[in-house]
Amino acid sequence: MVAAVTAALRNALAPRGVLRAAINLSNFLLVSDRSGATPRGVSPSLCAALAARLDVPLQLVEYENPGLLADAAGHDEWDVGLIGAEPARAETIAFTQHYAEIEATYLVPGGSSLRCASDVDFPSSRVVVSKRAAYALWLEANLRNATLQPTAEPGLAASADLFLAAGRFDA
Repeated sequence: MVAAVTAALRNALAPRGVLRAAINLSNFLLVSDRSGATPRGVSPSLCAALAARLDVPLQLVEYENPGLLADAAGHDEWDVGLIGAEPARAETIAFTQHYAEIEATYLVPGGSSLRCASDVDFPSSRVVVSKRAAYALWLEANLRNATLQPTAEPGLAASADLFLAAGRFDA
């Protein structure tokens, strides 16, 4: 059974009477369609469901990447945000339990000797990563030997372009 929404909860999540919900547009797993006036996908649907549950209108606040969404925390641009939980971000953002779990792995060139994720962390390994994504933050905290090469701009497309064009990366 779902508990009733109290006025205190409604006021905490939507203090202006509208739910300002921040979404990261760069992850196609969470925002799958940007062709219309309103983005569609898991994140916009979750925000719409929360607004409906709170019985308030929804205002999606769109950010081109998770770094920009995180930067806006504390600037009164949004009331709730859908962004990957990560210890560095938790210094300024209060996270709930996760709303989605995305398994990630590495793309390696054909013929690579790397067969599992643990194979990637060796001293001469070069790994492309999307700048300011939760994946990058995790890799920065957990890889001890590999060298990370962040993209100039955040996003999966930029990561793929750098990895495929350069031909000098291991993952």
